[in-house]
Amino acid sequence: MANRLQVILPSVINEFQSAFVPGRLISDNIILGFETLHWMQNHRQSRRGYAALKLDMSKAYDRVEWNFSEAIVRSLGFDQSWVEKIMKCVRSVTFSFKLNQHSFGALKPHRGIRQGDPLSPYLFALVSQGLSSLLIHAKQKKFFRGIRIANNCRSISHLFFADDSLVFFRADTQDAVHIQNVLQIYEKALGQVINFDKSSLSFSPNTLPEVASSIKNVFKMTVVQGHEVYLGLHTFSARSKRTQFGYLKEKVADKIQSWRHKYFSEGGRKVLL
Repeated sequence: MANRLQVILPSVINEFQSAFVPGRLISDNIILGFETLHWMQNHRQSRRGYAALKLDMSKAYDRVEWNFSEAIVRSLGFDQSWVEKIMKCVRSVTFSFKLNQHSFGALKPHRGIRQGDPLSPYLFALVSQGLSSLLIHAKQKKFFRGIRIANNCRSISHLFFADDSLVFFRADTQDAVHIQNVLQIYEKALGQVINFDKSSLSFSPNTLPEVASSIKNVFKMTVVQGHEVYLGLHTFSARSKRTQFGYLKEKVADKIQSWRHKYFSEGGRKVLL
């Protein structure tokens, strides 16, 4: 079923989502995100400021509401028989507890999709269409405005990679309020919860301090100078590459150091080599 579903994803999932969709690469949104953030940081002449909202969903897979998932899949035009098959796979899961080598009980959850299930990434990509559609609708109604980095290009309002999201908008308090309303609707419908500790907000240098403060109060998130890392990569290049990427060498060295205290099996040694 996962293989059959994968084939039709490009026709039902819009271009703002680059995760798990055949023909799309993680680098697609990385390049778009980097270019937009770079344009923001160099946008100093105009009086009009811009903002970027980096969102992280807490336990995204575990909080997916089944009824909402079913409604989304049905609204995308899937046949009823397909919807029933997909939801049967989702709802058939049970959990048991192991105590002293014996299994007890059969706990049946009422929400969430399983990690490791080949169907789960595709189902989450379908579900994320809910947030994307809400943002597109709000933008079309001019409740908020995205970023247009050149005269002949499209306005960019958001970029998704699974549950990792970037939302771009004009630095205006009313725009921020409308986006916050969209996020609250999505949280309530899907059961998602924004992780404010990992989410952040950044502004272009020409944004007025009082406007930035007002928008910060709307989202109640940490304001950063610029989103330094997006999808694991640095958004801005430092003059010293040794300084920028030195942490990778340290991480590898720490990992190798920890191996000295472990005894590898024959298979583990082969993997290491």
